[in-house]
Amino acid sequence: MHSLSWGWVGLGLLSLIFIANALGTIDPRTAVRELAATGVPARLAGLAVLGGRLFQFVAVPGLFFTITRPFAALGLAAFLIPATLTAHAFWKSPSEKRDMQLAGFLKNAAIIGGLVLAAAWKGGPA
Repeated sequence: MHSLSWGWVGLGLLSLIFIANALGTIDPRTAVRELAATGVPARLAGLAVLGGRLFQFVAVPGLFFTITRPFAALGLAAFLIPATLTAHAFWKSPSEKRDMQLAGFLKNAAIIGGLVLAAAWKGGPA
């Protein structure tokens, strides 16, 4: 497979979690509860999660065009950083949940790394 094709495969796989999140396949109530648990009022947490879902829905197609890819990828990474620190604060977790939270944190760190690579990739249509 040509390296350009691998780039498309990578973008497709990278976008899956954001598409699932945007469409509500991943239960948004969990994200609202996690955000509310940090002290954000429940109504505001719900609006923030809805805003995040809308942002992901708009940003994902931008990954597939050379001109918009850096903005979409870095925007998604910027969205994911506070979400990771909020949802996967393994350092605050009780010991029985720490491994699960650490795994989620590291998964998101890997996704952020993939988004940074995507931002730098120049392949694909203009």
